[in-house]
Amino acid sequence: MLSNDININVYSDSNDLSSVNLVINQLKINYQNIQVKYPLKFENNENDIIIIQVDTVSSTFVREAVRLNEDTINKLIFVVKKNDAVLISSLVKLGFHSIFVIPFELPKLSAHLSDIINDRSNSINEDNLEKEGESKYLISELLGSSKSFKNVIEILKKISHKSDVYVMILGETGTGKSLIARTIHENSTKNKYPFIDIVCSAIPESLMESELFGYEAGAFTQAESRKYGLLELAEKGTLFLDELGDISLNIQAKLLRSIEKKVIRRLGGVKDIPIYARFISATNKNLELMIQQNLFRMDLFHRLNVIEITL
Repeated sequence: MLSNDININVYSDSNDLSSVNLVINQLKINYQNIQVKYPLKFENNENDIIIIQVDTVSSTFVREAVRLNEDTINKLIFVVKKNDAVLISSLVKLGFHSIFVIPFELPKLSAHLSDIINDRSNSINEDNLEKEGESKYLISELLGSSKSFKNVIEILKKISHKSDVYVMILGETGTGKSLIARTIHENSTKNKYPFIDIVCSAIPESLMESELFGYEAGAFTQAESRKYGLLELAEKGTLFLDELGDISLNIQAKLLRSIEKKVIRRLGGVKDIPIYARFISATNKNLELMIQQNLFRMDLFHRLNVIEITL
């Protein structure tokens, strides 16, 4: 049992939830199935995970979705039953990023849920943080007694004032990579700026470029207005590339250019836009082996792996 305090609420506009329920049952987590109703209201506490299974994005859904606040949007995980580019694009336009196509991406959904559950189970106790503005991710609050974890703590202390150094976090699913990334951000001078968390495996390859770099109005048929990419939205904060090993070689090349030149160019754009974010990446894959297999770029690996943390 990963946690007795976490519940998964599965909202659906259909009755077929067998695939999603199968994944949740394997994780041994409490869950309940709920019919989608309008207006959209999600009764949840801090530890709840919200999954929505949709077959179509209706005009009613769009109207309700745009009213959701950012915190709620960031908590939502979408599952769709077919690789429908129009449906997925509609969800991305509404600001949703965690989207999984079932049954093909059930393993990715399971891994994503495991990461969330373990991160929350190992999260910092915030009850004693009463001072306004005090960090919720104190290095001193991280719990772990093993020698390897103590080494991680020492690395975090050393890099806490090095806000521009790139960090790569290696570890199996559920070891708390997201928690470590957020702790690095919150204990740096960049904590006044955004922390953008990108789960690379949760974004379909066809949409990854527009999500990272954005696009100009008219860049393609459905580009009705300008969209700011996540690299641009990170401002002077931190861009966390979770599950880095799932990025295609094509996106790797474009990401490398942005890191080297510290600029991005929106799809359909004609000018470079400077970026100032610090990159933190994480993966459970053996990137050095992927380099040998020509599946990952060596130059991008070395750019991102300035400081390595192994969990």
